[in-house]
Amino acid sequence: ASSSAADASATSATAEGAEEESDNARAARLGKQLAECVPCAEAARRLPCPRTAARRPRDGAPVVIDGALDQAACAEACAAALAFFDGAGDRRIAEQQLHRGDDVAFVPLFGEDEGSPLRQALGPARRLLARAAADIGDADLLVPEVAQLALYDGCKRNLKPGYVAHRDNASTPGAAGENYREVTLLLYLNGAPPGASGGELRSYVGAEPSDLDGATALRVDDIQPRAGRLVLFESRTLLHAVRPVGLWRRVALSLWCLKRIPNDRLSPLTDILGADAFQYLDAISLARLAACARVFGKKKDGRSLCDAAARQQLSALREEFLTGVKSIDGMDWLLYRQIPSWIYCLYDWEESSAALGRWGPVDMFGDRGWTFRRKEKEREKRKRAVDEIRHQIHIKGSRAQE
Repeated sequence: ASSSAADASATSATAEGAEEESDNARAARLGKQLAECVPCAEAARRLPCPRTAARRPRDGAPVVIDGALDQAACAEACAAALAFFDGAGDRRIAEQQLHRGDDVAFVPLFGEDEGSPLRQALGPARRLLARAAADIGDADLLVPEVAQLALYDGCKRNLKPGYVAHRDNASTPGAAGENYREVTLLLYLNGAPPGASGGELRSYVGAEPSDLDGATALRVDDIQPRAGRLVLFESRTLLHAVRPVGLWRRVALSLWCLKRIPNDRLSPLTDILGADAFQYLDAISLARLAACARVFGKKKDGRSLCDAAARQQLSALREEFLTGVKSIDGMDWLLYRQIPSWIYCLYDWEESSAALGRWGPVDMFGDRGWTFRRKEKEREKRKRAVDEIRHQIHIKGSRAQE
């Protein structure tokens, strides 16, 4: 997963150890970032754990492994997760509330756990998932740097949260919504107490790729949540849902094994211009090219070539300048999240540098200093720029549909 684009959401982890819904977390949630993932074997090496019974799902049916994590570890992790969500407020995903009702947090898979009670409590679960990913035995699979912690709270709100039938990836290559998810790993941290209902993973085994509601399924299996139960299934194949949860709080930790898909269609352009040519484009030009790549093709290794170029430029700038290279402080760019995050950062640096050049040093109360434009003017200019880019996206999308 990549770094965030905005100061308001750039923090890699909260004090409790769960990542904010930044560009970084959103990319992980959508399964659309590979650039900083690691091979499964490397993930298992960094998070040592005994071998598991995990295996590659076949024939569209899920693999269910009971007792993958011991009850004590599940209880500790579940308690820490509930404490976190109780203090975090509403963490439902705004643009997805029509079809899912869970609260979501993203927890870094690797790194130190000190100072983070949530990450410490989730340590055994994180190690188990990393080991299970390696035990699948596919050398081409990659593990992202964050895992998703989800709470379906059937007690807190006057509704029964669930998740409508869906797949974790497009069923056919090149279809809308395609991402890099190959295998889904789901670890339950608790089960329904007596008198509670729902939370089952409803699996529509054998449903045709075009089937979105399970009408063509060969069979329908309801997998009960149980503490320590690990479920693996093919992300592209299995149509599944979460049954509405009533009178209990279902907690689970998910990890997606990712796999590369064909390069984006900017690759021929790179062959003609040379990869170094991208280093001479400004942020607006990179954003326009990135918009074309998004409309007409897919990204390369999870990060568009334009985003990678912006990141490389910023890396060089960080070596030259100690300050000034940072993400933008406004939210206008993030509203529709259309442009990769490193391009945001580069644009912000270019604008800050331009402001310094225009205004120059002035005398302030007898001292030399710098005068900057007011934030309102900065936001207005950024909004005009992003509106222009969004207009280009709309034009390219309309032409692609034609």
